[in-house]
Amino acid sequence: ISPSSVRTVRDVENLIEATTVSDRNLKAAEVNDAMIDVTYRIPARLFGIIPTAFMPRVTVRLDASKEERVRVEFPWYQFLLKTSADAKAMEERIVSVLEGNDSLSLNAVSEQPEGTEEKVARTFTAIHGVLKSNF
Repeated sequence: ISPSSVRTVRDVENLIEATTVSDRNLKAAEVNDAMIDVTYRIPARLFGIIPTAFMPRVTVRLDASKEERVRVEFPWYQFLLKTSADAKAMEERIVSVLEGNDSLSLNAVSEQPEGTEEKVARTFTAIHGVLKSNF
């Protein structure tokens, strides 16, 4: 399923389900008219030694301003983990992709009409693309 073929809410649900099945690191995705919330498994090392993983939460508000649009939340215990993940860098990359200024862009998401299922699908695909390409 591609974002350009999404026309209904059920199509969006099918896209998320297919993506979740194909990527075992995608742990959860919640979508509604106002926001997309994704939880993704990222490898790390506890105390720099013990292999583990953590699951940051990426939230994109579809109706927010550019500065408030993307938020990446790491767990409170992140200071105990050694990882290449950086919340600020992830936020900046997702914004760049959503605006069409990145190699992962699927056409600028901001150019899509507000509230359309295709815009939601493109936004979800952009978030997933950034997370998958980095980890």
